[in-house]
Amino acid sequence: MDTELARTFLAVVASGSFVEASQRLHVTQSTVSSRIQRLEEELGAELFARNKMGTTLTPAGRQFQRYAAVLARTVQQARQEIGIVSGFRATLTVGGRIGLLDDLLLRWLPIFSKLAPDVAVRALIGFESDLMDALLEGRADVGVMYTPQARPGRIFLRKN
Repeated sequence: MDTELARTFLAVVASGSFVEASQRLHVTQSTVSSRIQRLEEELGAELFARNKMGTTLTPAGRQFQRYAAVLARTVQQARQEIGIVSGFRATLTVGGRIGLLDDLLLRWLPIFSKLAPDVAVRALIGFESDLMDALLEGRADVGVMYTPQARPGRIFLRKN
């Protein structure tokens, strides 16, 4: 699915009208109409009830709204996480528990910066289950936690 269609759908929902959505998106009203028509054809359902007062969501539109929001948020998150910071050749994402990551980064970051000055470091804070998911999904390169969960193909370094 074209993510632009989902973004257009969300703009119509937020504004309540195709005209206002077109102004928010800086496109013509006919472009908004065309995108919504394509989306409705792709989904096989009418998403909006249209009248002179504007638009309202149909039951199918209300159902699709949460998927459109997740899709738009996922694309935005991917853009942020995948993009390499200007002036750096790579990005390293380090995930950890709040207490561990704070202490580790304060001691480790200056050393790492000297060894790899052209690598940007991004921090991800969460609980063990979230951090393990981030590692498995490739959203984190390194995880620092109290009790890592055993997963196939993962290496755990433990401090005793």
